[in-house]
Amino acid sequence: MCSVAGEVGDGIRPHPVCTPSYIAEVMLPAVRRGAARAGRSSEHFTVNMKPLLATAPDEQRLSPKGRERPYDVIAARLLERYGDVVTHCEFSVALGDEGDRSALAGMIADLHAHADTVAGDSTAC
Repeated sequence: MCSVAGEVGDGIRPHPVCTPSYIAEVMLPAVRRGAARAGRSSEHFTVNMKPLLATAPDEQRLSPKGRERPYDVIAARLLERYGDVVTHCEFSVALGDEGDRSALAGMIADLHAHADTVAGDSTAC
């Protein structure tokens, strides 16, 4: 499917549990092969990811298992995990109050700032 997407499409949307290594080592090479077969460039091809997130506004509201990450580290974690292989990242955060809304705006600003620093690069979260 990724090869066909490279031949005729503008992007792919990996399953939320795809690992960055799978995207880099399996999906993107297939996209490039398909694009090459069709005589197309994959330079502006997008990888749109909606990873599964477990988050809470702060450490005090995390689950007892502590597997969630507070809002203030989500953008950095997304960039760390997907920044080299994903061009667009979508995620959902429950908004309980104005503080949550402000935190979400900060996450988005952090992600956009990273994207602006790598403008023109085909891999920027």
